[in-house]
Amino acid sequence: GYYATGLALGLPQAQVFAFEADPLALIQTRRMAELNGTAGRTTFLGACSPEALAALPCWAAPCLVVCDCEGYEGDLITERTADLFR
Repeated sequence: GYYATGLALGLPQAQVFAFEADPLALIQTRRMAELNGTAGRTTFLGACSPEALAALPCWAAPCLVVCDCEGYEGDLITERTADLFR
């Protein structure tokens, strides 16, 4: 939650997509965004998968992806999702 809210605060023109696998942490992420006034620019999503990452509507514009997924990067960044970064 602090990454999503911090990025939304630091980049006031950005649309933020916050993935969180833990349901309680997702609620806390939403609450943190609400308290900081960034919830209107944040989309709150459950667990991230290569398919969910590829389905984000941001890939036509400049896009920044910040991952804190503790070893899941190898599963998340596949050939399909890697192509999105090119």
